[in-house]
Amino acid sequence: MAHHYWRRAGHVPVMIVLQIIFIILFAIFVIYNPKNAQYGKHTNANGREIMKDYPLFQDVHVMIFVGFGFLMTFLKKYGLSAVSLNMMCAVISLQWATLVIGFFHMHYDADVLIEDGEEIQLVDGINTTVTKYRHEYIEYPHGYIYLDLKESMLFSDFAAAAVLISFGAVIGTTSPLQLIVMTLIEIVLFVVNEVIGRQYLGAIDAGDSIFVHTFGAYFGLAVSRMLYSKHAVQNNKQGSAYTSDLFSMVGTIFLWMFWPSFNGAAALYGEAQHRAILNTYFSLCASVTSAFAFSALLNEHNKFVMEHIQNATLAGGVAIGAVADLFIQPYGALVVGSVAGFVSVLGFEYLTPFLERKFKIHDTCGVHNLHGMPGIIGTLLSILLAGIATTDVYGRGLTEVYPALAVQEDHGHVTVPINQTMQALNQLWAGLITIAFAITGGIVTGFILNLIGRWQAMDDMNRPGSTVVKLALNVGNAFTQQLGIREALPRDAYFDDNLFFEVHNDEKTMIVTQHDGHKAEYNHTHQAKRMHSIDMNMYSNPGSRRVSLAPMFQDVHVMIFVGFGFLMTFLKKYGLSAVSLNMMCAVISLQWATLVIGFFHMHYDADVLIEDGEEIQLVDGINTTVTKYRHEYIEYPHGYIYLDLKESMLFSDFAAAAVLISFGAVIGTTSPLQLIVMTLIEIVLFVVNEVIGRQYLGAIDAGDSIFVHTFGAYFGLAVSRMLYSKHAVQNNKQGSAYTSDLFSMVGTIFLWMFWPSFNGAAALYGEAQHRAILNTYFSLCASVTSAFAFSALLNEHNKFVMEHIQNATLAGGVAIGAVADLFIQPYGALVVGSVAGFVSVLGFEYLTPFLERKFKIHDTCGVHNLHGMPGIIGTLLSILLAGIATTDVYGRGLTEVYPALAVQEDHGHVTVPINQTMQALNQLWAGLITIAFAITGGIVTGFILNLIGRWQAMDDMNRPGSTVVKLALNVGNAFTQQLGIREALPRDAYFDDNLFFEVHNDEKTLIVTQHDGHRAEYNHGHQGARMHSIDMGGSR
Repeated sequence: MAHHYWRRAGHVPVMIVLQIIFIILFAIFVIYNPKNAQYGKHTNANGREIMKDYPLFQDVHVMIFVGFGFLMTFLKKYGLSAVSLNMMCAVISLQWATLVIGFFHMHYDADVLIEDGEEIQLVDGINTTVTKYRHEYIEYPHGYIYLDLKESMLFSDFAAAAVLISFGAVIGTTSPLQLIVMTLIEIVLFVVNEVIGRQYLGAIDAGDSIFVHTFGAYFGLAVSRMLYSKHAVQNNKQGSAYTSDLFSMVGTIFLWMFWPSFNGAAALYGEAQHRAILNTYFSLCASVTSAFAFSALLNEHNKFVMEHIQNATLAGGVAIGAVADLFIQPYGALVVGSVAGFVSVLGFEYLTPFLERKFKIHDTCGVHNLHGMPGIIGTLLSILLAGIATTDVYGRGLTEVYPALAVQEDHGHVTVPINQTMQALNQLWAGLITIAFAITGGIVTGFILNLIGRWQAMDDMNRPGSTVVKLALNVGNAFTQQLGIREALPRDAYFDDNLFFEVHNDEKTMIVTQHDGHKAEYNHTHQAKRMHSIDMNMYSNPGSRRVSLAPMFQDVHVMIFVGFGFLMTFLKKYGLSAVSLNMMCAVISLQWATLVIGFFHMHYDADVLIEDGEEIQLVDGINTTVTKYRHEYIEYPHGYIYLDLKESMLFSDFAAAAVLISFGAVIGTTSPLQLIVMTLIEIVLFVVNEVIGRQYLGAIDAGDSIFVHTFGAYFGLAVSRMLYSKHAVQNNKQGSAYTSDLFSMVGTIFLWMFWPSFNGAAALYGEAQHRAILNTYFSLCASVTSAFAFSALLNEHNKFVMEHIQNATLAGGVAIGAVADLFIQPYGALVVGSVAGFVSVLGFEYLTPFLERKFKIHDTCGVHNLHGMPGIIGTLLSILLAGIATTDVYGRGLTEVYPALAVQEDHGHVTVPINQTMQALNQLWAGLITIAFAITGGIVTGFILNLIGRWQAMDDMNRPGSTVVKLALNVGNAFTQQLGIREALPRDAYFDDNLFFEVHNDEKTLIVTQHDGHRAEYNHGHQGARMHSIDMGGSR
């Protein structure tokens, strides 16, 4: 049976090997765009380009991971698989698409001269790219893939969207190995089809109705046809439940909100992008109204059907995509949305059952109705509007929207323009070729997946006497008996998380005795079956540059409140407390950190003259700061904390992150009062440590691997050690449940998506910030692949463990943080992420139990594995890269990244520069001091919290005859009996919301008839009395 087991877990070695291949290919072919080398004057220009694309990219990123991921959680028994496998397919797609798209657009056929920050196209036929800056020429490398935020990251997200649409057609009927193979094949076919359509036919499709939605839908349907099984159709697990429908609406809402960004991100900057956003916005509004109306109209009870509401409301975004940036007029957008919503509802109601009944095409998520038919509507609209486009409507913008209508010159080769009729025909051909490519590719891919499924299930090969002949027959049957019902998965495994995930069920099943004496199961799960217009001048002054940080600040803010808050809801009885106390600690941290950081940076020791928008340092010794603007002088006050988006709000968010990391170590074992005190103390220690590390040692840490993650983790572990209780360890409430694991994945996804902003927000504006985003992005992708692979590898059943998926997938973001803005190279980022994911999984499997068993350190959320060890990896990397940094790599940007390497002058005081070795040593000292500061501070704080806990519990003081002597003894015991089991909380209160929150349990009551004919109630909710008045020490 061992080899049978490993075939079922074939995705494990494949993911490991695949990630190694990605690293090798990135090392050979992928480099940063040479424009991002910080050679000088064009730094701010590139910074503007980054901030122009980044907000829209992040919106699309949210759609990929939250939107698609949670939209597919409607399956009542497949929610964890849906959101997790969506994440797995997406990150494989992102890395593979970066390579495949890059291979079709290798940088070796054009020359670019950058002179004074301006790019000039050279057509001299010499393949040499140079940078001219102050008479310095630097040759650009050729034959490489240049990483770029838009052409690498954004376009890879679009490719991933096509894969996830196809995934929706086969979800619940495929294994992880089949999905990996499907992803690898589909990405190649997707890119080839898009190259044919866009480059050779010149088709336009700003919102990807043709190349993403239509292709993904029909590819998925073709694959589904090849994998058809009547057991999938008849399986009662593919239905929805009340909670799963609610989770699915999370995906719907996020997709709906961010669809204008999806359709507008790739449109031409300016008016076209503006139109794309407006048209999509109103088309979506109309599709919602239409979907609601026709959903109730076609329902026999005239009620809204959740399947329609979750999907058809989005159809307007798909249908308008191909013409979103065109002059379709606002009323036209409303018409398109209304028709798309109506057609989608019709599809769910009539066409999906027809396709399944007549053609045996099983469409689990109804992608034909949300993506396929609306995509065809978009294709037809693009044909129509191309045929009637005129300069009377578009003006000079006609040839910008339709480049093929103008004369084009490429290295001396002149392209003859076409007319509108030819453009319309090209749109038609692009649509037809896309459908043909998708269906043909899907059939071939489905055949391959069928072979893989039979190999994994081993229908014949596991029987005695199996021979090569039988193997050959099995392969033949995979081709000739596609219409049969031989299974690639066990019959009871369709639409069930348990096949590939370790699931903690929270369903209540009760065995009762019927009249005839037989036992019956009553399961209380619902059984119903599922039948930009950019202003380029905004960056022209320092104030507007601060405003440009707003998108990144908001991303970090989401991480603090949504990411950390929901990540900790995995505790089955502590979800409300987790997200609520996370919020409480965060807002206290933000306010207190603003003050503490401000006290260390009071504005009274320097003078600044702002003249014509530029800041000039004054060294006249007079503490008067003035603003000169149109000959007007305004005196600035001194001795105050100046509020600022970056230095106040963003940096306070970083401080709050350290507190929330520590909170993760002690969650469920501390009272709100203890958490408040811990927050106040930790913020002060955090700021002091950061001042020592950054200002006095000159350590660099753009993504805060050292000063936030390492500090927060070891501070929290030290506090946890001081609060150790065996009752917390032995408490059965600290486990997870199915629903709580799903809520936790909300936090994981949000943290994963926005981590590039966390690591990039504090980096130097421009190329360094660009590198921070790119490096973090690919490190996170690698950590996901690594976490999935090693989670199944180390599990005794070779299943994915949700604890690993929720946490280790994020480790790459922590580990890369300290060096995110440095030249670690793309393949280096993949290596870092892979190692971090592996180390994190190892930590959860072996180190966390070891620390608890040997050192009595109880780490509730595993912060040591997600933040502590990856933070140390980041520290070590920062030491290494500081030691080897040279001007050959960084150019003039070296002293911008490492300011201590340059001569610095402050009020006439000249600082002697250090060398790279000293910088590396300073990085080492910063790491060591941070760990020492965190552990020492945590021990002292833990002692204080222990006193508070004992005071709240009143172990001795609530007894008759209590005296000051007993109080003194109690304080002494708090110090001397740390290893004891005297409790700061009642023994049954650990990891339980009921202690500090009024909780409304969703109890299940079943009425059954007993033998004597009486009806009896069986209540399956929490049986303990609701604690409205908590006596912390016993009876009053």
